[in-house]
Amino acid sequence: MREKSYTYSPDEPEKIDQLIIESYDQLVQLERRNLLLVSAIVFFSALTKINPTTGNILGITFQHLKEMHFYLGLVALVSYFLIAYLVYGYPKFKTTLKAKRDISKKAMLISRNVHWWEIEWWRFSLDFKYLSWLLFHYIFPLLAGITAIIIGLLKAV
Repeated sequence: MREKSYTYSPDEPEKIDQLIIESYDQLVQLERRNLLLVSAIVFFSALTKINPTTGNILGITFQHLKEMHFYLGLVALVSYFLIAYLVYGYPKFKTTLKAKRDISKKAMLISRNVHWWEIEWWRFSLDFKYLSWLLFHYIFPLLAGITAIIIGLLKAV
């Protein structure tokens, strides 16, 4: 047996749910969607070795496009959406982290004797829910955009 201390707040699950609900700003959702879509196009085109030789934009046809032009265009799009996502999403991300710290600060500290293998499932599930939401909502699009830029630049060169 060992003594284990943990924080407990009876309304923490509701506060975490409220954080998640409030973070879904429509503008951030649109920028995240666009960033993930263009990044997926870069990944797909790099994996399948797509190399369009002609392009048609607004009725204007471009002949003899090179792979470099295609990927530089995609890198420009990804860069734009990544910057827009950071501009719109970072303040909410920072506010969310601060709110989570405030929830933890206001929680009470409980100590008890437990077996060394005992897991507090309610704490594990709550932390898993918060961290997985944070990962998929903020960090995954950021990593996808950076990776797409790197792949696009490597394919262009």
